[in-house]
Amino acid sequence: MKKQILISVFIAFFAFMTSAAMAETFNGTFSGAFCTFYSNTCLVSEGHIALEKDFVLNTADGKTYFVLNVDRSLKVRHLNDKIRIIGKVKNDLIIAERVQVNKGGKYMTVWNMDAEVKEMNKWYNKFSGG
Repeated sequence: MKKQILISVFIAFFAFMTSAAMAETFNGTFSGAFCTFYSNTCLVSEGHIALEKDFVLNTADGKTYFVLNVDRSLKVRHLNDKIRIIGKVKNDLIIAERVQVNKGGKYMTVWNMDAEVKEMNKWYNKFSGG
C-alpha cells in the first residue's frame, strides 16, 4: 500500500510540474553542478566526476539548468556529448520528457519519461502481486 501511495505521489508531482507549461527544447552539454557554479572550466576526470553530486545542462546562450528527473548516471555517461532535452522549464529547473544525444549528426533518444513510468509500474506490479 505504501509503495502504491509513493508511486501515486511521484506521478502526481510530475503531472503537476509538467502541466503548467508547454514542452520546450534545450540544446547543450552536461557538466558538474558544483564546478559550473564556482568556475568556468570543468574537468572530465574520474576524480572530478566522483566528487560531483549532480550535473547540469549548459546551453550555448550561457544558461544553466538542473534536470530534475534524469538520473545522475545518465548525465555522467553523456558528459562529452551534445545533448537535446525536450521538457518543461520553471526558472532554472527542467522536468525532462525526453533526453536525446547527438551521435553522428543525428539525435537519438536515450531516455524518455513514458518509458520510465512504464518501467516503474512494471516493477511495482511484479513486487506487489498486481
